[in-house]
Order: sequence, then structure tokens, then C-alpha cells
Amino acid sequence: MIFPTLPSKPLVSVVVANYNGGAFIGEALQSLCGQSYEHLEILVVDDCSTDDSLAIIAALGDPRIRVLSTAENSGPYVAANIGIGEARGLLIARLDADDFSFPHRIRYQVQQFVNDRELMLLGGRAVQVDEQGNLTRIAGETCDWQGCVAAMLYVNPFIHSTIMFRNTPGPWGDRPHYAKKRVAQDYGLAASLVTLAKCEVHGTILCGYRVHGQSMTASQSGVQREESRLLRAQLIGTLDFYDSWVRRATFTGMQYHVLSPEGNRLLAALMDHSPHEEWKNHPYTVEELQAVLLTPAYPVKSRLLVHLLRHGPWWIHRYFVRKLWEMRKKVHCCPILDSNATG
Repeated sequence: MIFPTLPSKPLVSVVVANYNGGAFIGEALQSLCGQSYEHLEILVVDDCSTDDSLAIIAALGDPRIRVLSTAENSGPYVAANIGIGEARGLLIARLDADDFSFPHRIRYQVQQFVNDRELMLLGGRAVQVDEQGNLTRIAGETCDWQGCVAAMLYVNPFIHSTIMFRNTPGPWGDRPHYAKKRVAQDYGLAASLVTLAKCEVHGTILCGYRVHGQSMTASQSGVQREESRLLRAQLIGTLDFYDSWVRRATFTGMQYHVLSPEGNRLLAALMDHSPHEEWKNHPYTVEELQAVLLTPAYPVKSRLLVHLLRHGPWWIHRYFVRKLWEMRKKVHCCPILDSNATG
């Protein structure tokens, strides 16, 4: 998908959803007001806060800040959708109310979109800090588009407070948006875009990502895991693996299913982005793993990925390698049973 050319300095709308964020909202907004890229608007959507966060926002006095409100407490993603709906910028960035952006963040991301007309969604790496602001780790991994598709079968590779995306219509609707749920819809937004347009995670550290007792990451981790599992199920359903990444080939007069070049790249990405070292260090080559898929008895979509989905990432290595051992001696004599198949 090719998008229209952007001007050299497009307006960027930064959407911040706030609910009782008084402890950190000032720092979050100051980090946006201090960006080296100044052509932006900051849309703060308050979700019926009962603390002093609105007073803190007003005290900043930056004319680029606009405060919007929900009619009732609806959760961060409904609030964010209000901000997205009001955004005037050609690009939309997100920042959670308890995180902060480094001064170069917006300028760096804008330049990537100006230079790449295919790019739809861009994330980066982050420093993770605790409630006191102490560094705990560097979070995030660099992923190209294919890598993002593969990684999302396990986890969301996009750190929410680093994402920027185009404010443009497409197969996703008038503009990208979140589902009306309270958890895991950062995953849902990325999943709705990653199969339709180019999405990447760059290695540049763009923000500080705070984990504390009241953060959604800490307080709703179990609910988020379950919702994320459901979103992975939906993602698998939208990926037409078998038709797009498997093709038929003729060898010694018989028809076989083989991986297309795109399928090979996906398989390599699945191997590279698995979170388990045991899987990364398996002794098999891509060609040997491909051999597993040379038979209609083992189509990609209906066996490998559905099993992956049901059992979670800990089963990937065990299941896939076990299947390899079971089928490697049979794979060279497994003709397609459909005699009407085309080569």
C-alpha cells in the first residue's frame, strides 16, 4: 500500500488518555511540550478523573494542549478513540499518561514517515522505569514488517507509548481506532494494521515506559493475557497463510505443497522472534523445517498455527520439532491427493 506524499513538516497529533494520572501526567505532557519537533497538537482525553490531574494539565499553559472528556468513565481505549476522532494531524502518536517521550522522538518518527510512503505504523524501543523513575531495563526489539507479523503470534512487539501511525482511511475504516474494550487494545490496534500495511519497530529508544502498582501492565496482567490470546486467535484468522504463503510445485510427476518465498521469510522470522532460547538454538535449517510443510497432511494454517495458538509459545519448539522428526522420512513421498491440482 502506497500512501500520499507527506509535507516535510506535517502536523502531528499526540493523543494522551488520562484517568487520575496526577502523579505522572505533568511529566508526560512536559516531555511532549519539550519535543524538538514543534509542529504538533497534544490531545488529552480525560476519562472522568477525580484527582488533581486536570489542574496539573491547565497549569502547563501550553496552547498546543487541548483537553477533551468522556461522558462517563469508559477506559483508556474509548478515551483514545475520542482523541483520534478529533485529531487534525496527518500523523497520530500515542503516549500513556504515566510514560514520557524523549525530546527526539517525534522528529525521528516524522522523518521515517516522510521518507517511506509505505509505512503505516512505527514503534521503537523504550527504557522501562519503576515508580521512582529508576531504570529497570531496555524494552523492545527491532522488527521489520515480516518480523512484526511473526512476533505478534507470541507478543505485541509495539510498545504503546512509542507508536505513531498515519491518520488516513483504509481497510481499517476512516482512520485507525481501538476496539471498545478496557484492556489489550494496543495489541488489537497493531493486529488490525499489521496484515494490511507496512508496520515496523525501529531500534531507536523513543520513550520511558513506567511500570508501577497502578499501571495497567501491573494491575490487569491476567486479564490482558487472556484478551491478548483472543486477539492472537483473530490475527490467525485474518492471515491467509495457506493460500498466500504455500504454493504447489511439481516434482517427479507429482504435486507437492511447498513454501513460497514469502512463506520462507515468515518461517525464518518465526524462528528469529521466538522468545525461547531453546527454539532459537534448534539444530535444524530453514530448509529442513520447510520439509515439514511439503505435504497436504500438514497445512500451515490448520495444524501448526492453530496448535501454536491453543497451547501458547511454550509449545512451539516441542510441537514443531517433534513433527519434524515424525515426518522428515515421509516428506519425500507425499503427493498431493487432488489429481486436479495445478502446478
